[in-house]
Amino acid sequence: MMVFHHSLTLPLGVPTVLRYRNLRTLHWLCFELQWSGVVTVIVAEYCKILDVTKRGQLRQFLILSTVSFIVMLITRGFHWVYLVGEFIFVWYNEK
Repeated sequence: MMVFHHSLTLPLGVPTVLRYRNLRTLHWLCFELQWSGVVTVIVAEYCKILDVTKRGQLRQFLILSTVSFIVMLITRGFHWVYLVGEFIFVWYNEK
């Protein structure tokens, strides 16, 4: 699934970027997906070195995991759906 998912970037993403390079929604969508991914990877990598048997580090783990979840929920949940809907509306109005 991961290979198929990421391999769609070339046949779908590149022509979209070339055609809609001035569309603010597309740039916002790309930036938000990358930014939320970076935040999650950084938090995940840091959480790997925490010793959750210690109270302070367990608290850090819980706080960072919650922050990561909230970032993903907002950017890839609510706001992603809004941006994709706005982008689909642009496609629909072109016909």
